[in-house]
Amino acid sequence: MSRFSITHAPHIKAKDDSARIMLYTIIALLPAAIVGIYLFGKNSIVLIASSIIAAVLTEYLMLFLRGKKAVPADVLSAVITGMLLAMVVTSATPWWMIMIGSIFAISIVKHA
Repeated sequence: MSRFSITHAPHIKAKDDSARIMLYTIIALLPAAIVGIYLFGKNSIVLIASSIIAAVLTEYLMLFLRGKKAVPADVLSAVITGMLLAMVVTSATPWWMIMIGSIFAISIVKHA
């Protein structure tokens, strides 16, 4: 007889939930963001901050409109979206354009 049992996934139990994994991702993105700020100047700070703020506020608004409570994984996911979006555009991008991109990414792409 086989000594293996057939069960449903996940087979390996870990203490890491999705919020913790999102936090690890943010921590992993920080060195790249710091280097970008060092190389491209203060406009990079404005872009990263405005993108994150727009993404998080849009996340809260969409969750409110859908009648759901915000959980840490949702908010951290919005932070990651804001960071990644700000880090892939040029530093000459206007702050309002990056905010529109964050709003579109969260409201249409994520929640639609």
